[in-house]
Amino acid sequence: MMKIEYTRRSRDATRGNEVVEGTELLYLIEGSLKVYSDIECFFDDPYMNLLEFAACLYKWLYISGGVNDFAFESVDHDEPILVFKRIDKEKWVVDSIWRRGEALLVTGHELMSAISEFLARFDRDLHDEYGLAIESFSQRAPY
Repeated sequence: MMKIEYTRRSRDATRGNEVVEGTELLYLIEGSLKVYSDIECFFDDPYMNLLEFAACLYKWLYISGGVNDFAFESVDHDEPILVFKRIDKEKWVVDSIWRRGEALLVTGHELMSAISEFLARFDRDLHDEYGLAIESFSQRAPY
């Protein structure tokens, strides 16, 4: 079973005495992101831009429908960090430039469930900490 977990680092969303808002927040809310296949860690990035990643996933899944391939390209890297590639009606390959071991082969249901659970948890955390929602950043997301 695929699972996406994160640990957000508390980081002040201010610059001097000014509160950072808008697109700049995409790059300030960061932490550790791990992708698991069953019990093995497939992907581990201790410094992921979590809001940027969540906004791109949200846009891909809920606005674009999550039917086409997904490639997460952060402003911090030149090549895609995580890729979800559809290989047939029910199967997807999850790959990464930093993968541990082989690429993952998962069902569409497994992939969408892992993404939906991650987004729900992150959205609650974002709301509790900043009073914000992922949806408000999805239009600004680069995906």
